[in-house]
Amino acid sequence: MEIIVDFHRVFDALVTKAYIIFIICIILFAGSVIFIDSNAPDTYAATSTVYSASYVSYRESADGRYAIFLYSDIVRSRKVAERAASLIGTDIEPEQIMGMVSSSFSEYYTMMVVKAVSQNPELAVSVANAVAAAFAQEIVNITALEGVKVLDTAKYAVFNSSGSRSSLQIRAIVTLSGVIFTMFAIVTFTVFDRRAAFPQDVTLNGEIELMGVLPAKDI
Repeated sequence: MEIIVDFHRVFDALVTKAYIIFIICIILFAGSVIFIDSNAPDTYAATSTVYSASYVSYRESADGRYAIFLYSDIVRSRKVAERAASLIGTDIEPEQIMGMVSSSFSEYYTMMVVKAVSQNPELAVSVANAVAAAFAQEIVNITALEGVKVLDTAKYAVFNSSGSRSSLQIRAIVTLSGVIFTMFAIVTFTVFDRRAAFPQDVTLNGEIELMGVLPAKDI
């Protein structure tokens, strides 16, 4: 069966059912207000860097940089998190550390940046430094390259994101997604609905004269 999209009919359907879209929008927004905490705390980030430098040879230093790049994924491993937790010495679980940490590289891949994000700025600093040290030690254990070390430790944490702004963004995304899905459902139903909904559906867009219209209740 050939599917012909009548854009005029689709537009009319969206206008006619605009109240449904509005109701869905209100319901989703109200639900997001109820279930999404608007008083979410702000988060802070601290960074520490790992590099490779060898006084023995340039080759060993280059090997160390390659090892940091090659094994960068283990910065979020349980083994590194467990070592970092022992270095911090407070009541913090490895899983919590794993969820706080991410990594990236400098422009020319000469250093790896370890970033920790937390609602507690002091904890972010502690985790960033501990994970960087644990990661450097793990690379040394794996490769025996003594030149892999922590270059810069985090001294303080900086503002990362606003909790209230993030809540508003999530509410907007949820509401907008619901509106788009509702509109898509209306358009899909209209396109595949073979029933005549408008006079032009039975007059070939005005090519045939329409003699009259019977109300649906009298049919």
